[in-house]
Amino acid sequence: AMVSLLEPLMDSPTLLLIAIMLLVIAVGTAMDMTPTILILTPVLMPIVKAAGIDPVYFGVLFIMNNAIGLITPPVGTVLNVVAG
Repeated sequence: AMVSLLEPLMDSPTLLLIAIMLLVIAVGTAMDMTPTILILTPVLMPIVKAAGIDPVYFGVLFIMNNAIGLITPPVGTVLNVVAG
C-alpha cells in the first residue's frame, strides 16, 4: 500500500530519499532512535527496494538522520544530555 502511495516519487530515487529522510528527521524529533528504527524500517524497506536504492546506503542515511533528529528541538534528548 505504501509503495502505491509513493508511486509518483519512484521515478526519481533522489527525490524519494529526500522525502523519506525529511520524514525520518521529523519523527526523530519526537521519538527515540530505537522505536523509530523498529517502526519505520519495516514500512520503508519495501519502498526502498522497489525504487532500486541500495539497502546499505539507505540504512546509513537512516541512522544519520535519526541522530540528527535526536539533537533537534522540541524534544532533543541528546541535546538535553549534552547541555547538562
